[in-house]
Amino acid sequence: MALPIDIFDYCDYRLFLRDYYDARKAKERNFSYRWFAQRAGFNSSGLYTSIVQGKVNLTDNTIPKFAAAMKLEPNEEAYFRLMVDYTHASTAQARQEIFDQMVPLMPEKIRRAKLDQREYYSDWRYTAVHQALAVCDVRDDFAELGSLFDPPMTPDEAKRAVELLASLGLAKRGPTGRWETTTATLLGGAEVGVAAIRAYQASLIEQGKLALERIPKERRHVSTTTVSVSPEGKERILRKLAETQREIFEIAKSDVGETEVCQLNFQFFPLTRSKTK
Repeated sequence: MALPIDIFDYCDYRLFLRDYYDARKAKERNFSYRWFAQRAGFNSSGLYTSIVQGKVNLTDNTIPKFAAAMKLEPNEEAYFRLMVDYTHASTAQARQEIFDQMVPLMPEKIRRAKLDQREYYSDWRYTAVHQALAVCDVRDDFAELGSLFDPPMTPDEAKRAVELLASLGLAKRGPTGRWETTTATLLGGAEVGVAAIRAYQASLIEQGKLALERIPKERRHVSTTTVSVSPEGKERILRKLAETQREIFEIAKSDVGETEVCQLNFQFFPLTRSKTK
């Protein structure tokens, strides 16, 4: 029986198991945690939810039982095992090495999409080009688009960026032939590899450092604040940052008449070890 969802769309096995259960439950009235436990050969019907919630890990002993209950094909089981290793990995380097082993097991279409996503996050200019399509009237001449950047992109580099966006479904030609952004979004993190996302974020932080020297003060806003906080205060600040980020995103999404592309970085991190009181 074919899986109700595509296992190769996932890197985190807990998310896969969560969505697998929901998908099967929606299609099969009799499917339940107890039913799965019986097919997998373990006694506790609560084991599945404990694993999904991160309270318990899959192990070398339980992986084959889950694979058998889901009737995974050999390549799917191999991928599932790597997903478990990926989820349990404690460092970005380890996750990247495991992710590199997962990619060859993916079907060609998904593998190509994953590699394109990784390329998208390999250069901060790709995300900037995505937003710049709202600023420039881009058709077949990519010179103006490339000239927006400092340092400028060549027309060929700008064209390659737009073609990459198109392959990811993030841009398309409109009725008049102008390149336009779509409503599609990309996932980060596990979808493209933690190391790739961290490198992408580091490159944007570096652009923030360069802006201190290259961008006039009246065209930027940079401020720093160092504070001492309790665990509760820290959580309140993190929630406020997330709320503010959503509000700014909504402003940008409803904006019209865009004339430039800007970058917003939120940075809030410990400078010391935490002291227990």
